[in-house]
Amino acid sequence: MTTREWTSLIERLEEEPERWSVMGAHAGLGEALIQLGARDTFRVRVIDHLLGEILPLPVISDPAPQTGDLGLSAPQALEAWRETRGALVAALRPFHRSQWIRPIGHPTRGARTLGDWVREWVDEDFERRVALVTAKESRS
Repeated sequence: MTTREWTSLIERLEEEPERWSVMGAHAGLGEALIQLGARDTFRVRVIDHLLGEILPLPVISDPAPQTGDLGLSAPQALEAWRETRGALVAALRPFHRSQWIRPIGHPTRGARTLGDWVREWVDEDFERRVALVTAKESRS
């Protein structure tokens, strides 16, 4: 992974909440935003492990999905996710190549680099947004 690619991935992570803010209210939006926030909270913990080198080979496993509205409206969930995503981006932004290529384990996928994980996180954001837009359009 090049510095340019790393920077581009971080920028895409940072910009994603704004893409969701223009989607308009519809069924499932609040729940999706809460789940995105939960994933980012988990990801920040993984990054904290990397920074602290608490584990020689950190392990990522998917967090338990958050369901229901947990008392948050879609705008509140979006704002909470913006804050969590900001923390994730702030944690990732200063990383250098030595950290991007560091292996991170997964119980079923094996070890991959942090750069590979971040690329996957960007793709997951996009796929989730497309799925919600498609669902909204099919109900219209």
